[in-house]
This record gives sequence, structure tokens and C-alpha cells, in this order.
Amino acid sequence: MEKDTVSSSFFVSIFIPVIAFALGFGFAWLLFSGEQKDRAAARNESNTASDVFSLPLGHNSVSVDAQDAGDSVFISLATLSRGAWLAVHEDQHGVPSNILGARYFPGGKTAGTVELLRNTAPGKTYYAVIHADDGDREFNFRQDEALQDPFGNLIMDVFQTFSENNSGGVGDRE
Repeated sequence: MEKDTVSSSFFVSIFIPVIAFALGFGFAWLLFSGEQKDRAAARNESNTASDVFSLPLGHNSVSVDAQDAGDSVFISLATLSRGAWLAVHEDQHGVPSNILGARYFPGGKTAGTVELLRNTAPGKTYYAVIHADDGDREFNFRQDEALQDPFGNLIMDVFQTFSENNSGGVGDRE
């Protein structure tokens, strides 16, 4: 009788959780594999900004070093899961505000210069923000939305400018 109790206890404590895990895993796989097929079909039908948001966000990043104030900003490294816009924003109370310029960058790892419509000022803070392309390869800040990480933070880099006569570091701060 004691042997039956031990084998029954073993069955309940080991076998049932393993079966429950396998069933749960199988159900999740069926649920998410259908969702992936739906996403793939939607991507094939249209190329919209929301497609960029569904890509793995770990593949999108931007890096900008402190640099001279002027009419352009050098992007040191942009890693993009697909083509996107890099827009240079002014700082307003610690958050990105007005866009000074934007440039389309292809997917992958790249670097380059963003020409600005208005010069940056020495000793100021700016942001390089990744914006999704809505498919027309023309920048429109209302349609080409800024990318966000899973926590709702903009995918961006913060940088400062310095004057040409103080290029050893950020200077002329107010």
C-alpha cells in the first residue's frame, strides 16, 4: 500500500506539472504562430510606420558625440532594423521639441551627417531621435512617428554642442 502512495505522489508532483507545461507551451505556440503569420501578411500588403514598431526594438539605436555648433550634426552610429529617419530636436525643459533637420538612413549599421534648417547653438543640448518612415521616404513629423522602446521611452541619444574655440569639451554653458 505504501508503494502505491509513493508512485501516486510521484505522478501528481512530477508528471501532471510536466503535462500542464507542455499543454500550455503548445497552446501559446499555436496562438502566437498564427499571430506572426497575420503580421507577415499585413507587412506584405503595406509598408507603414506601424510595421517598424513591430520589429525588434533592440535593433534600433543611435549614437551622437558632443560636437561643434553649426549647420549640421554628425551621427556617429545608427543601428536600424530597417530604413528610418534620424531627426535632430532642440531641447525644451529636458525633452525633445522643435526639429532642426532630418535625414533618411538605410537599415543596418551606418553613420552620416544630418543637415539642419537652423544652426545649433554652442553649449546647448540636442537630441537625435529615430523616426519611423511611413513608406514614402519623405519626412513628415506628424506621420513619421518617433520610435519608442518597450517602456515608452523615445529611442534617441542626447548630445551637447560646443563652440569652435572650445572644442576640447562642452563649453560656453549658460
